[in-house]
Amino acid sequence: MGGLRMKVRSSKHAKLILPQQPSAPWTPRTFAIVGHRSSGKTSLAELLLQAARVTRAVGSVEDGSALLDWSEEARRHRQTLALSVAWLDHQGQPIQLIDTPGAAFLSHERDRALNASDAALVVIDAAEGVRVGTEEALRRARCPQTGQRLPLIAVVSKLERLTPGGEGRAMGLPSSGASIGVEGIEAIRAHLEAELREGPGPGPRVVPVQLPLYDEDGALQGLVDVLGGRVLRYATDGTGALSPEPIPGPLRAVVAVAAERVAEAVAMTDDALLEHYLEELELPEEVLQRGLVAAVASGAVVPLLLSSAEARIGAMPLLDALAQWLPGPRGVWIQDPDGARSLLQPGPRFVAQVVACQWDRSGQPFTLLRVWSGAPPRGPWHEGCSGRELRVHKLYRLRGPRRATAPRVGPGALVATWEPLGLRPGDTVTDGSRIWAVVPREEQTRMVWRLTLPDAAALESIEAVVAADGELSLRPEGRPDEWLLTGRSEAHLRLAVERIEALCGGRVDTGLPRVAYREIPTSWVSGIEGVHLLKGEHGLVSEYGRCEVSLGPTGPDEDALRFVDGFEDTEALPLRFRPAIAEGVAAALGRGPTAGYPVTGVEALLTGGDYDILQSTEEHLRIAGERAARAALESAGTDLLEPWSEVVVRVPQAALGELISDIASNRGRIVGMEVEGDEAQVVASCPHRELRTFAPRLEGITGGRGRFSLRELHYERVPPQLIDEITGARASSG
Repeated sequence: MGGLRMKVRSSKHAKLILPQQPSAPWTPRTFAIVGHRSSGKTSLAELLLQAARVTRAVGSVEDGSALLDWSEEARRHRQTLALSVAWLDHQGQPIQLIDTPGAAFLSHERDRALNASDAALVVIDAAEGVRVGTEEALRRARCPQTGQRLPLIAVVSKLERLTPGGEGRAMGLPSSGASIGVEGIEAIRAHLEAELREGPGPGPRVVPVQLPLYDEDGALQGLVDVLGGRVLRYATDGTGALSPEPIPGPLRAVVAVAAERVAEAVAMTDDALLEHYLEELELPEEVLQRGLVAAVASGAVVPLLLSSAEARIGAMPLLDALAQWLPGPRGVWIQDPDGARSLLQPGPRFVAQVVACQWDRSGQPFTLLRVWSGAPPRGPWHEGCSGRELRVHKLYRLRGPRRATAPRVGPGALVATWEPLGLRPGDTVTDGSRIWAVVPREEQTRMVWRLTLPDAAALESIEAVVAADGELSLRPEGRPDEWLLTGRSEAHLRLAVERIEALCGGRVDTGLPRVAYREIPTSWVSGIEGVHLLKGEHGLVSEYGRCEVSLGPTGPDEDALRFVDGFEDTEALPLRFRPAIAEGVAAALGRGPTAGYPVTGVEALLTGGDYDILQSTEEHLRIAGERAARAALESAGTDLLEPWSEVVVRVPQAALGELISDIASNRGRIVGMEVEGDEAQVVASCPHRELRTFAPRLEGITGGRGRFSLRELHYERVPPQLIDEITGARASSG
């Protein structure tokens, strides 16, 4: 039927020809390569660069020769640890790609690449199928909460791992000497289409535009070009050379069905196309191609292509698809100081956004930017939020670690500068306008480590890494050499510490943050005396002050001190001394008698005191108040308190039972639970002590698919069985 008869046959089809959009002088096609970890994203990017003659050979992640995995840490770990960009030209069309990490703890790098792109290339391992990393990438690329719905092209990578037997059934006749594997591709297509469905209605249609071709022994030979109605047979010597051939007769029926599916999907996106398709049961080739471009741009259709970096298969057809089907530069949502938001389309006003802050091979920092609108001004740039003036003299295009002066910079350009701008990922620069690009964000899991610095200079390295990462935060712990570093996961923090040590050249010790324990008086005590007495020469009193206090608990979440002046005799103790006594009592609460933690929830009642008109000062009464309070705390005794937080966790429904068990075994209490579709939400109250390790536990329970947020609640008394452990640890740490 129509799939193999796509021709423009007569002028009566002229009304179906979609108008050709006038092209701008320089309109790059910019896309992010996303997918699950180890799905072959970087290998596919290296294959495209070699096919476009940017590189002589296809770089390998495993042996450290990949152009895009150029940093020392990426080559040491043999995985992509930061986004990397490259540009190429194909058929006269400039193309910019952003390779992204697949590791879950680096999903913020993927999200930044998607935010800076006009489309996404979703890579799926032929043997593994659609996995959690792919699902997360799809969710972020088509995020209804932020209005971001990027056009998608899907690529099945590592095609050599999909055989016509087993997962992929062969369609064809023995006499043809060839077969087409369809079942494995169909399974991936169905899973991908299900993931893209957002509601009860139909979602985007995923349509294979290529099928794998095998010989009679089941060896991969090449691809079947569904739209072109031909076989693309590849050389077996790994050169990537291909020769177009007619489709063998016994295989034409299979290809016709696939072509009809593409035509039907495209026709469903346009009323005029659908009317013609229902009448003729086919679409002319030119109309189908233009309709496919519009359908991909709108997100209604997702073409599915095939590749094998190992066998050097699929590069040129994929480059053709990227050049022909991807849209040009898109608009971006911006906000002004009044909070008003609007969609900025590419135009004359210069607006760019920081995509990443990285270091080159020599250790020099540089900033990668995406130009949303206009061309860089000749005068100073300005930071969009603050209006701060910036100076930028040179801009470069990047291919991994290589750079070349950018000949022209306009909407859609990815450019880098080595000027010290003091910006962070997500920041906006303009020609003077006080606006900034809206950065889509969502609640993220957080984990905290305590860092002990080798020297004061190491703090500069930490601040540089925190600023460049954008998802890290830093705050002091108490001692000058101790800081708290917050990141998205244990792996994220481990990578950050590795980068810090590389910059400062010293070792940074890490540990879990200390729990903010408190102490509270166990009972009320009355009339506790505090005296400050100092005698000088000949035994004469030179300093004197005395007071009496009663002290007891208020509540675990009350302020540290509620001081009540209950002593009415102002002649024995003038009013001017009483604030000093309150200061002394407050000072005594800084270190409790049980484990040396701050004391909270205290009410202190001043019940007596006296002074000497010659020997007493406010300082002497302050010392007396501190001694009285310390004696009162020793007499009353204190209970140990620990902070509790509310944790809201979202997990796949299948992990719900294990999550509940984990919360219960770590002293948590379930507060609420809700199941919606395949996802469950659990609200629990948990001790902060156990939540310090919750992030890696949740990752193990859900395979990286869980998310949680925290909110501080209150303090509760520590169970008796933990007191000895806590007080012992406090004593050993000094």
